[in-house]
Amino acid sequence: MIKKIEIETLLAQASDRDFVHLAFDWAEKHHSGQKRLDGSPYILHPYRVALELGKWKMDDTSLIAGLLHDLIEDTDVIQGDIDSEFGEEIASIVTALTKIKELPAISKDTENLRQLILAMGKDVRVIIIRLADKLDNMRTAEFLEPGHRERFARGVLEIYAPLAHRLGMNVVKTELENRAFAVLHSDEFKKIEERLRRLHPRASGVIKAVERDLAQKFHTSGVSDVIIQARVKSPLSIYRKVLKRSKKIDELEDIIAVRIITEDTADCYKVLALLHEIYIPVSGSFTDYISYPKLNMYQSIHTTCDVGGEIVEFQIRTAAMHRTSEYGIAAHWRYKDMSARAVAGLRNWLDSFYEWQMDKLSREEFVRNLKTELSYDEIFVLTPKGDVKRLIDGSSVIDFAYAVHSDIGDHFRGCLVNGVMQPMHYILKSGDRVEILTAKRAHPSHDWLKIAKSPSTRYKIRRRLRDK
Repeated sequence: MIKKIEIETLLAQASDRDFVHLAFDWAEKHHSGQKRLDGSPYILHPYRVALELGKWKMDDTSLIAGLLHDLIEDTDVIQGDIDSEFGEEIASIVTALTKIKELPAISKDTENLRQLILAMGKDVRVIIIRLADKLDNMRTAEFLEPGHRERFARGVLEIYAPLAHRLGMNVVKTELENRAFAVLHSDEFKKIEERLRRLHPRASGVIKAVERDLAQKFHTSGVSDVIIQARVKSPLSIYRKVLKRSKKIDELEDIIAVRIITEDTADCYKVLALLHEIYIPVSGSFTDYISYPKLNMYQSIHTTCDVGGEIVEFQIRTAAMHRTSEYGIAAHWRYKDMSARAVAGLRNWLDSFYEWQMDKLSREEFVRNLKTELSYDEIFVLTPKGDVKRLIDGSSVIDFAYAVHSDIGDHFRGCLVNGVMQPMHYILKSGDRVEILTAKRAHPSHDWLKIAKSPSTRYKIRRRLRDK
């Protein structure tokens, strides 16, 4: 059973220790006698889920819902019981978690996927708790029957890892991805791990040289309180590079990543300048996600440099940006310290994710929309005034028009991209500056649906067509 010292570890994360302790005792009582597939007491699973949520700095409501998340499904407890003991908010979250229990893959069980999106739109903590649940289950996946293990891993790779990415929870995304990859592509995973072991001496030498060079340069330049973290990229990241570039692992050049964490934003740009004094930057590799954050609130400066013949990717960010890059929205939940821009960006994404559910979609279009929404790739496009609009990679001009405002999209007549007239189906690239030309008499046609990339854009076009 769980020792007192382990309970204290959980309670140390809580604001109301007594309330969280009550939830633990309640869960332990109702799960009494139940076992996990590895033979351990079942209570260990909800305990670990709550502990993970505490690590992510989630609030007490989340910790308690994590402790209780399996009760309605696996015991005789009903929603009313949880409501009476812990309140309507916690009971509602646990009920929503019960409804979205199993998602085998993105192309199956679309009704359950709809429930997931609806629940997330009402309270994003539902999906954050489910991510903690999936993470713990993936850590013990070896005890599942092989067929079930593969189905479970596929759902994690296709749905939950991308959702973690969209919420900015990159640590969670990476672990989910790599554990699912190890299940679904075990041979490739083992080959990559073996090759990485062989490359370790080379990579280790490069990492030590970079750490030495940077420490010396920062010291002589008066840059202090800088943390340098270096690593070899993850197996799945390397596997994707192999497929994309049609190369063998030994031929990949950029398998090393270095993260530099500073005290403030000004130091990020100072570090960038110093970095480019030491090493030769690779042309076209610079991206400023500090000035232009990603949709999931991620901020960092990216640059790739030649380090003595080895290609190394550098990420430069502040400590606050690092916390957000690791745990995304969860990093801010308890302290309510998300910036207004981050809150607006997350809300806009959740709203757009939610609104296209209003349409009666075929199974095929629902799956297409979901895959688009969960895509990792995005671009930033500028308005004539310099405002930034984040779009899914592959978006056309009409997607941009509707992202600015529905009324602008509805009356689209033409556009200028970087000062040049372009057709509606023109595919935008990061950094493009776009001016939309409108006319009162212009209005959408069904052909626009074939051009739009974003599910939200297609929803708005359909809505306008219905209103005509």
